[in-house]
Amino acid sequence: MMGRLGALSFWQSLVMQLRPDKKELAAAYAILERVGIADKLFERTDSLSGGEQQRVALARALYQQPQMLLADEPVASLDKSRARKIIELLHETAHQENWTFVVSLHDEKLAREFFPRIVRLEGGRIVSDGSDV
Repeated sequence: MMGRLGALSFWQSLVMQLRPDKKELAAAYAILERVGIADKLFERTDSLSGGEQQRVALARALYQQPQMLLADEPVASLDKSRARKIIELLHETAHQENWTFVVSLHDEKLAREFFPRIVRLEGGRIVSDGSDV
């Protein structure tokens, strides 16, 4: 699917867009289901809300199965309940797949709940770094 086009030849990417592989479509659907937007599978992203678009971006990142995931405010457009679920999903996935997961969050409580190391920045400078921040 679209999230893996960089790993395909031109011909494969063209065929994939014209006739998606059922296995790839199922994998994409499963990830969209995990981020709570499976019902949006065939909708254009420009018709989605900001929070839904943010979850599409996260789903794309997960679909690519990265070794490292760098997320800048990945839950900024989500309500607290959904934000917690998404961070939990990303944290669990990174742990299960042995990925490095670096995230910036403004919600310190949420950060402390999921991450053993917190680096606090103020004015572009590190003011604390460690687990006992």
